[in-house]
Amino acid sequence: MVMNFPIAFRIHFCIMRFSRRLMFACHGLDQDIPARSPRKAKRFRLDGGRRLVEIVCGFLVAFGLLTRLAAFVASGECGGVFHDACANRV
Repeated sequence: MVMNFPIAFRIHFCIMRFSRRLMFACHGLDQDIPARSPRKAKRFRLDGGRRLVEIVCGFLVAFGLLTRLAAFVASGECGGVFHDACANRV
């Protein structure tokens, strides 16, 4: 079954997908920049390998290159970070 969506919807969906993938890549780039907050909140920082995975996989998925492999690796990385950040709270 093929859905024929209006062109405006398809363009909006494409822009939203692209921007979310770039935000994932920018999150990895953001880990090098120190936080500028008045409270000086301590942030959970990623080590080098995880940061690299976020940057590379974010750009690969955003531009549509090796999307299945990159999305699979990125989802495993996100699960690992969640486990590391929240495992000591339980």
